[in-house]
Amino acid sequence: MKLIVSATTDTLEMLLEKAIDGVIFPVRGHAMRYGETFDADKIEEYVKRAHAKGKKAYLSMNAIHHEPELASLESTFESLSKIPFDALYFADLAVYEIADDYGLVHKLIYYPETYVTSDLDMRFWAEQSVKSAVLSREMTLEDIKVISQESPIGVSIIGHGYLNMFHSKRRLIKTFLNYTKRHDANNTFNKPYTIIEEIREEEYPIYQDDFGTHIFREKPLSSVHVFATLAPLVSDFIIDTQFYTPQRIETIVDDYIRLQNGESVDETKYDDHDDGFYFKKTVYTQGGGEAR
Repeated sequence: MKLIVSATTDTLEMLLEKAIDGVIFPVRGHAMRYGETFDADKIEEYVKRAHAKGKKAYLSMNAIHHEPELASLESTFESLSKIPFDALYFADLAVYEIADDYGLVHKLIYYPETYVTSDLDMRFWAEQSVKSAVLSREMTLEDIKVISQESPIGVSIIGHGYLNMFHSKRRLIKTFLNYTKRHDANNTFNKPYTIIEEIREEEYPIYQDDFGTHIFREKPLSSVHVFATLAPLVSDFIIDTQFYTPQRIETIVDDYIRLQNGESVDETKYDDHDDGFYFKKTVYTQGGGEAR
């Protein structure tokens, strides 16, 4: 199992010195829900640095593209096709089509966040010649076991980090602040807020950017206590570093490296995390809320 970590300018040098397998570079204008994105020139530089340290370079273009954005997508691929990256995460089939035009399908990893839920999904994407697919973040540990045993291609998962639970193209924070007249509604982009639902006493991270509004689960996912079970099942274990400080990212990465080496870690450091959906099915009930 490979450890793959999303990078920012502030964490890249540190990550390249760690015993991880790859780093993720989100592509500016085509990747969403990352701590930072990069243009093609910066990606070319960072890919060279990653390869020089023996790391794989993963790009991410996980945004959904509308018709007016396809020209930009095509232009970006023209630049990226000249860079020797190792893999590229995507969610929109437009990315697949353009990647096919450039002979890059074999580097693609399908990453729609929720849609890959069975071994038949994995078989379908294997037939499309992609490298791998990322399982839905709502898969139980038993689901992962079954799919892994039947999948003809590598199974990837989000193993650690904040999980997105809602996305809207609308600028909901700006609309709310305009309506309540509490703050400067024009200064909301990429500014973190929290939202509290009436029926729960939980604070959900929320922010707004060029892609709309994003809401995340209150507690980030941790896989430290099930890592040994996941290791033989998963090809790529992704650590999503959004919302963490560089110091906390280093601690998290170091702990997973220790686990990969068969060592133990202090699991109490992750008492502010939870185990996501590894041990529970989520069933949405009429009237809102979740039956778990």
